[in-house]
Amino acid sequence: MIRLACKPGKADGKLIFAYQLTNDSSEAIYVIEAMPELDKTSRKLKPNQDFLVTICGEDGMAIVARTIPPPPVERALAGPFLPLVTRLAPGGTLQRRVAAILPWAESSPYFPDLPLRQYAPVAVTATNFAVGFWPASIPGLAAAPATYAPEFLQFSCPDPAAALQHARLRFPTSGLEILRRLDDFPRSINLG
Repeated sequence: MIRLACKPGKADGKLIFAYQLTNDSSEAIYVIEAMPELDKTSRKLKPNQDFLVTICGEDGMAIVARTIPPPPVERALAGPFLPLVTRLAPGGTLQRRVAAILPWAESSPYFPDLPLRQYAPVAVTATNFAVGFWPASIPGLAAAPATYAPEFLQFSCPDPAAALQHARLRFPTSGLEILRRLDDFPRSINLG
């Protein structure tokens, strides 16, 4: 069993998600920790440890996840866009903190922010917070230190999206709005 504890809050113009992930299972897991990002100045890859996939459903349910983002529907990708991971041994615990800048808006590593007029405010009724991971027993799994960020592992397996699992929590939410994108932003995500 993988246990997730999270204490959401607000500070300094940000929504803060301080969380702890505990591996109570009998096998190691690979936990999503960062997303590769191109440094605009050096044109080299770097880890983005602050990434969050944020999606707003029609019903005001917000999903905030460290996961593989839904792919764009209007363009093809050159290859898989896989996050960087950390190996968490049985009995191990990770404590992390991620933040979303206010005003809170839908986001994905695949999509740049839009001009303000291309969003619509939606009252948030609940928030699902999730952290993705892969069990170490997946056939064909490979993980090796990332050359540009050796503190993390580059992960691969035959079908990463199908093998991905999530630890998640749901929080009732009131008095908070999210900016919902008005473009073709993909919102289909399986936190199964």
